[in-house]
Amino acid sequence: MTGSCSGGIVAAVASLRTIAGPIQHELPRIKGSRFIGFIVRIRSLAAVEAVLAEVRAQLPGATHYAYVARIDDKTERLSDDGEVRGTAARPIHARLAGAGLLNVVLVVVRYYGGTKLGKGGLVRAYGAAAAEVLAAVEVIEEPIRTAVTLTCSYSLSDRLQAQVIREGGVVERVDYDTAVTLTLALPADRPAVLAALLDYAGVRQH
Repeated sequence: MTGSCSGGIVAAVASLRTIAGPIQHELPRIKGSRFIGFIVRIRSLAAVEAVLAEVRAQLPGATHYAYVARIDDKTERLSDDGEVRGTAARPIHARLAGAGLLNVVLVVVRYYGGTKLGKGGLVRAYGAAAAEVLAAVEVIEEPIRTAVTLTCSYSLSDRLQAQVIREGGVVERVDYDTAVTLTLALPADRPAVLAALLDYAGVRQH
């Protein structure tokens, strides 16, 4: 084989249970407050800020943007975003973990309606918003894949992408600069797929 390519494994996806696509759902107003839930599929915690930026752009000026992101049982991020500690992220996490969903971020946006809900009221409202979103989302079972980044020459890029697809992998992102950076998701139970991709002259694994 010819060409120059370097790559390395950056993360592992630990579960098959995720969502088919994003869902948005708003609860009926609770004492004037609006609670709007979003669930979006992600591959890593690095994607959380981009999702939050999109939600803030879609719903600007909200009082709180509480969220829970789960990649696997050990890779999570939670934020109450200014609500009383334990009243927002915790009930969202309870619903999300109970559904067994990973590779997702669930955001609940609140517009304060002028009447305080108290700790119990907040827990119920955030939990209900998360539950309503989860009731509407389509859950899918996906093959376990390992996230990989490869940097390669332009001449090699198309060949690698075609090989990934033939082997049951996914090309998630392609970035063009002085070289081509491929963000891939490869079958986790077939390490030979990655080995074959790296089996090109001049390969340097990170």
